[in-house]
Amino acid sequence: MNFDDEKIIELYNARSETAIEATQQRYGAYLTALARAVTGSEQDAEECVNDTYLRAWQSIPPACPLPLRPYLARITRNIALDRIDRTGAQKRAAGS
Repeated sequence: MNFDDEKIIELYNARSETAIEATQQRYGAYLTALARAVTGSEQDAEECVNDTYLRAWQSIPPACPLPLRPYLARITRNIALDRIDRTGAQKRAAGS
């Protein structure tokens, strides 16, 4: 099961759960490496990638992002940066 971006978008548009599996198969390692580089944590990276799949599911349709890789990378990076901001805020709040 090797899908290209157009086929994956079609699966999202059809609301097929296979879209998530295809996205994970095609981009999972890349997104995990990206999230790990930002967060520095394997566990946080996995959570960020899972959140990416959810956000992609919620945003496609109406979005029709081609190519898909930079779209998913942007979502992953933003989620990872938000996680770092939250973690830093919690540490600052605990110190006061």
